[in-house]
Amino acid sequence: MPSACAATYSNSVSWRRPIANDGLEQIIDENEVARMLIGLTNENTLGPMMAALSSSRMTQAPYLRGYERRTWDGLDDNGNPFPYWSTDDSAPHLADYLDALVCSGAHSAATIDTETEPWAHYPYPSQSPACRSGELPIQVDWTEAGIETLAEVRWYIPLERELVLDFEPSLTGPTVIPAGTGPGQLVLSFAPPPNPLGASPRPTGLRVQTSGEDWGLSGTSPFRPRPSAPVTRDGKVVNLPRLGWAPGIAVPPRPAKLPPRRPIH
Repeated sequence: MPSACAATYSNSVSWRRPIANDGLEQIIDENEVARMLIGLTNENTLGPMMAALSSSRMTQAPYLRGYERRTWDGLDDNGNPFPYWSTDDSAPHLADYLDALVCSGAHSAATIDTETEPWAHYPYPSQSPACRSGELPIQVDWTEAGIETLAEVRWYIPLERELVLDFEPSLTGPTVIPAGTGPGQLVLSFAPPPNPLGASPRPTGLRVQTSGEDWGLSGTSPFRPRPSAPVTRDGKVVNLPRLGWAPGIAVPPRPAKLPPRRPIH
C-alpha cells in the first residue's frame, strides 16, 4: 500500500506530484488523487462526499469542466500516453468532483486547498467552482463561541451589485459588500448583550440579498445547530459547537465561466 501522507509508494519512492503551472488536465498519478481524497474523508464527510459522487452532475453528461475522454496508441519513454487525442466523448474529471464537493457544501474552499495545495501542486480554483442552478454561489458556515455566534459567508461569483447581509433578528443593521467585489468571504458576529433573566438570543438565520443584470437573489441561510467539533482558537484546540454549512442560496441558471483549456498535442 502506498503512503498517502508521505506521497510515496510502498518501496519509499516518491511519486511525481502535480505542478501548478501545468493546469487542471495534467497527467496525475492515481495515488496523488487518492491522497487528496483520503485527506478530505472522515466519518462526518464520507456521506456528503459519496452523495456528491453519485449526484447527477457526476453521472450525467455533459460535464461542466468540458473534459473529453482520451485515447492513445502507446507510451513515450517516460511511460506517459503518446500520442493521445480527444474522443469528443464528455467525461467526468477530478475538477468536476471537487466542484461537486464545494458546490454541495460537503467541503469549504479552504479545506479543499489544504489537500490540493493549488499554489504549488494541483491548481484547482476552489474560490470559483463551476456550480449549477440549485447549488451555491453563496453559503454560510456557522460557529458558536459562548454567547457569540459567527457566520462565515462565502460568495462564489463576482458581485454585479452590492451584497446585503443581515442577521435575523437584526442587532446592528445590515452589512453591505460593494458591487464589483470579486469572489470572497467575510466573518460576521452575532453577539447580543448578556441577558440576566435567561439565555441570550441566537440568530434564526442570515438574510442574503443581491442581484445582477438579469437575475435577483433573496433568501435566508438558516441557523442550524450541529454536533461539536474541535477547532483551533487562540493557538489552542478547543471544543466549540461547529454548526456546519447551511444549504446554499442559488441564483437562476447561468453559463459556467471556465478557464481556457490547454491544447492537446
